[in-house]
Amino acid sequence: STGSGQLLIECNPFGDPPPNDECASAISIESGTTDFTTFLATNSPIQAPLACSTTNGPEVEKDVWFTFTPDCLGLLTVSTCNTSFDSRVLIYDTCPDSSTFPKGCSDDVCDDDAFSQIVVLPDVPLLIRVGSPEGQEGAATLNLLCEPFEVPCPEDLNGDGIVDGADIGLLLAAWGEA
Repeated sequence: STGSGQLLIECNPFGDPPPNDECASAISIESGTTDFTTFLATNSPIQAPLACSTTNGPEVEKDVWFTFTPDCLGLLTVSTCNTSFDSRVLIYDTCPDSSTFPKGCSDDVCDDDAFSQIVVLPDVPLLIRVGSPEGQEGAATLNLLCEPFEVPCPEDLNGDGIVDGADIGLLLAAWGEA
């Protein structure tokens, strides 16, 4: 056959970065375990504060982003322990700029991986950034656990879990004491 046509050649021998390569395209995740990869991830331009680094400097390279909305008032644990590469975690309220300080961050807590805990409010979204201080990439697991605070009942003076006459008796017995 003969004729004219158009040949389109696109050279991308390595593939595309992960879909959550940038903060604006963070993937929503829930409590529990989330498998992810940083293969082919690019470097976001925001460095970590020096307070978030142990010895490796402020770089967070080959990073990916997640959004998480806690379902509890409590302590959120974010962990990348036992990943296949040297990982670092930063937790933000919004997509950061060069003046944004994270709510939480971690580096080299469990070997060369991250483990961070912060106090969270229910239904207040967070952004979680996972990368490497040394530009390493690989497959990993992100673990999130929100442990609710126990809210005490101040009216339960004897701590038996019930507000009743016994509590009123304790209140009256202590009335007027300093």
